[in-house]
Amino acid sequence: MLSMTSFAFVSHFLVDVSGNGMMASTCVTQKDVQAEATMAEIMEEFTKEFHAQLTDMRDQGLFCDVLINFPDEGKKIYVHRAVMASCSLYFRALFTSQMKESGQAAIEIPGIRHGDMEAIVRYAYTRHANLNSNNIENVLCAADRLHVFGLVKICSDFLRESLCVENSIGIMRLAQYFNCPNLAKESRWFVLRNIAHIVSRNSEFQSLNINELCELLQADELNFPEEDEVVQAIMNWVKFDEKARKKHYFSLLSSTRLGLVRVRTFEDCLLRNWDISKSPDCAALVKKGYKLCEINQQCRIPFLQGTSNPMLRPRVPHEVIFVLGGWCHDGVCGLFETYDDRADRWYRNVKLTFDQNIAYHALVTLDQCIYVVGGYTATKYLNTTRKFDCHLKVWTEVAPMHAKRCYVCAAALNGQVYACGGFDGFVRHSSVEYYNPARNQWVVAASMRHVRSDAGATALSGKLYVAGGFNGQHCLDTAEMYDPNTDQWSDIESLSSPRSGVALVKYRRSVYAIGGFSGNRRLKTVEKYDPRVSHWVMVADMGIGRSNFAATVCDGLLFAIGGYDGTSTTAQVECYDIYEDEWFSSASLLTGRSATSACTVVDLQNVRDYTYYGRDPKFICSNIRNYD
Repeated sequence: MLSMTSFAFVSHFLVDVSGNGMMASTCVTQKDVQAEATMAEIMEEFTKEFHAQLTDMRDQGLFCDVLINFPDEGKKIYVHRAVMASCSLYFRALFTSQMKESGQAAIEIPGIRHGDMEAIVRYAYTRHANLNSNNIENVLCAADRLHVFGLVKICSDFLRESLCVENSIGIMRLAQYFNCPNLAKESRWFVLRNIAHIVSRNSEFQSLNINELCELLQADELNFPEEDEVVQAIMNWVKFDEKARKKHYFSLLSSTRLGLVRVRTFEDCLLRNWDISKSPDCAALVKKGYKLCEINQQCRIPFLQGTSNPMLRPRVPHEVIFVLGGWCHDGVCGLFETYDDRADRWYRNVKLTFDQNIAYHALVTLDQCIYVVGGYTATKYLNTTRKFDCHLKVWTEVAPMHAKRCYVCAAALNGQVYACGGFDGFVRHSSVEYYNPARNQWVVAASMRHVRSDAGATALSGKLYVAGGFNGQHCLDTAEMYDPNTDQWSDIESLSSPRSGVALVKYRRSVYAIGGFSGNRRLKTVEKYDPRVSHWVMVADMGIGRSNFAATVCDGLLFAIGGYDGTSTTAQVECYDIYEDEWFSSASLLTGRSATSACTVVDLQNVRDYTYYGRDPKFICSNIRNYD
């Protein structure tokens, strides 16, 4: 409880500051900061005590001057006019107007239930609310109607934190109805980002009306991996109430990027649909889309893509691959490239280029920032760490590592960046250290059981895995696992063959070891380790053997990027689909490179800046829009 002496001190302090009108000095000392913190604590304690006293008076009926009746429920609530007017424009207007209710000791508010009013009264007296999934909608409605905007914000924050696949469409509708712009924006973004899961698991999708569904389908950010899934979602929506909804086929298909749909979907679904074929407008639209699809998929001509052609305009990706540095034909480079998997194109932005050439480093994503760990500049070995903020597009140098680490492998684990092994120009390391972003500090962890550089590292299910590499004499086939809870390393089953310059990647629920140098040749073999069975299993080979390349997972596919193929650096990129157990060619890098590193950043709000829409805003399009 705040004493009268403390209250007098608070009052004196406030009067003194406001009376002077200005600070005696602009110099802020540590003592000033501590005093400010103490003052904040005092004010917080005073506020709690003040609200507690108000609530106690209401509970005891002291000085209450108005009664809110609920005759249908046989209940009533005693309150203070001043308190209710302080949080609600509705009550302020009611108690100060010339209406007869303004002077009455008892009032009724039609349409407001007792439980909802209790929530509003609790907020008025404590500035808190007890919200749950059962009352949130009613409380929000009541708060909005009575203009209790502070409670509306609390409800909005509660709904934002509650967003999930099962309720996102309902929350999006609530936010739009009650004009909560921030919640509306975030819930819509959530729906667009998770639309594939929502369609398969959420019955709310079927409740969308035609205008709501078309608005979502037209959004560039709609996150279906393939446009064919958009068509399937449309078919499912129509089938739910076919008699009433089949008339909307033209509007729905017009909202789809038909030129990006596969031939099989046209032939198996759209061209065979009776309701579509009997509508002249729908039939013409599907015919045009089918021709565009054949041209686009047979020729794969990049200039067919364009923002002015709605049927061929690619969606905005929600995951972006970043590749930095490496050895290219001119030597070590600092080039930055980003990959848009929806457009299947790489982009280079010279403004983002690293301020020094670098190779044999590691790239790690953490909290939508990219950390560049260690490396080699062609003249010196590095212990530096640089951070790139993907939102602000700013490079920052953070705390350096304890050791210089070229040929380093690194991964993010439990919100920290782990750097393992490497070479400092004289010796190869078994040492490990991790970076704590909150403290801007590197901390030494337990050393690996084996000395290794040129290894691969990744994290899976709270554990860190390292495999392969080179110990100065031999390429290694050993692999080990680190448990941060015990700060201990333990050996796991060895790889099928030695792999130096290997890429280790978490993909689905397994660790994948890709490519590398065996000591005799560059490998195209790939194997995966499932911790549940503690065993490595071979999967499909890559198209080419490569070592010292970059690898990452993006949009459900595993990418192998660049590297050294035994003859020269390569720009070739391949992606692996776990369901097909097959590697496919993807768009090549703009600059071939080895000794490079890559990472994937997910759900960037400014993702357009790094992809098709940000890099090719005026991309030349063909006249294909008028193709008949």
